[in-house]
This record gives sequence, structure tokens and C-alpha cells, in this order.
Amino acid sequence: MFVTDAPFGRWRTERSRRAAAFRSGGMSRRVPGIGAFALMLAALLPFASSAGAQTAYAPGGLFIHPTAFALPEHQLSLYAAAFTWRSPGETESTQFPVALTYTPTGRLQVSALALYHNEADEPPHTHIGAFLKYQIAPDSRSSPALAIAGTYTGRDHFETALSATSSHAFRSGGRRIVALHVGLKWLRTADKEGNQSDIGGFIGAQVPLGRNWDLVGETSTRLKIDFASATAFGVMYHSRRGTLLTFALLNDGLSQPLRPFFGVGLPLRR
Repeated sequence: MFVTDAPFGRWRTERSRRAAAFRSGGMSRRVPGIGAFALMLAALLPFASSAGAQTAYAPGGLFIHPTAFALPEHQLSLYAAAFTWRSPGETESTQFPVALTYTPTGRLQVSALALYHNEADEPPHTHIGAFLKYQIAPDSRSSPALAIAGTYTGRDHFETALSATSSHAFRSGGRRIVALHVGLKWLRTADKEGNQSDIGGFIGAQVPLGRNWDLVGETSTRLKIDFASATAFGVMYHSRRGTLLTFALLNDGLSQPLRPFFGVGLPLRR
């Protein structure tokens, strides 16, 4: 997952099985079909625009992947979420990411991350990290927005993640009818999981359902370090006052099925 491709923890038995599969070449990449998505998600930050989405770890993206849209300048916000994943062995884990985000300029976003994991075969633990995004070019009528992003979460499964994304909002009569996102991502696992890495692509779309609601869907190629493709679908709600509430179904690649995702964001300074 990203930004993080939301890295999840994992069971020791699954780590051992995955490491063996890496060495034998038993895990291959494949492009997923568009599967059955269903759910709703209410979300977002203090911005009433397509830029007001979040990734699973921090603001500035879809449910999983970053977008190329920028957040408002000099904004400080706090974001927290909770979600689960279920491995092919039917074991389940819960993750609680917290992000403190600041935008020193209209193009640069900086987020401090703390990722709390509650896993069956390990004591509860926390990963500390950071997320950075820089918008190279803004969105315009003639050209899409371009941005690069990176995440580091120490000793997490997806310890390092980098992405390059292109985003464009299509409008009719001055109103946004859809925002499309296309990008590339590179992920690397932690030392304890062999420093394995892979590169893939992702796509996403946001369709307005009303003044403050967006229908959002995304999916990606399956990386060799994953069980499945990173996929999510839901709805996002952003209030004028800046409060963020989230309810969704999501799979960052480490789960078999789509699993519930909940989040809340609060503006500390606008």
C-alpha cells in the first residue's frame, strides 16, 4: 500500500511463508480485474474539493494511493484511522495509523506518522515514520497535475514507498464531473522480510455525488510482495468546517478480502 500503500503488519508464520515464496520465485505479479467493490466511506479533511482526500495513513490521496492534488497552504491537521486485514491463513490483524500533517507551501506536504499494530503472534507495537509529497505542476485545463510522494515507516512490512502520480479534474459548465488519477509506485519491504521490492501501476477515480460527497474507487497491479492488488472503494464526505469522517472497504495488498476502514480528521489550523 502507499502512503502509502498502507503498510500492514503480519504474522511470523506468514512472513516465513512469504520469504520462502520470494526465494523460490513463487509469487508473481498480475494485473487484477475490476472486482466487486461495495461500501461507503465518509471522509475528508478541511477542504471542499477533490484535493481533500486521504490515503490510509495521511491526507493527500485516495483511500490507498496518493494523488497529485495539493492541500491548502499553511494547514495543520490531525488524522487517525482504524482498519483490519485478513491473511490467506485466515488470521486477522488491526492497525491504527495516526498522522500529523502540515503544508508549509501550496505544493509541499509533510506528515509525521505513528502506526500502531495489534497482531495475534506478536505483542502490540508501533512503527514511526514520515510521508512527503511535492506537487511538480498544478492541475489546469490544458495539463494534469503531477506529483511525487514518498513514505518511510521503520520496520513495517512496506518500509519504503515511492510514487509518481498524474491527476486531472474534468469539468463541465464549471463543475467537476470526475477526477482521474494514474500513477506508478515502488515498494520495498523491511530487512526482516528480505528487503524485497517491486514496481507497479495504479489508477483511481473520484465522482462527485453532491456538494460534499465523492464516490471513490481505485485499484493497482499486484506486486510480487503482496497477496492481492491494492484496492478500495467507497464514498467520501468533507464538511465545510474541516471535520473528516471515514467508513470504507479496503485491501492494501496484504489481505485476502476487502476489510472495513474507518477514519477521522480534525483541522488544527487553517
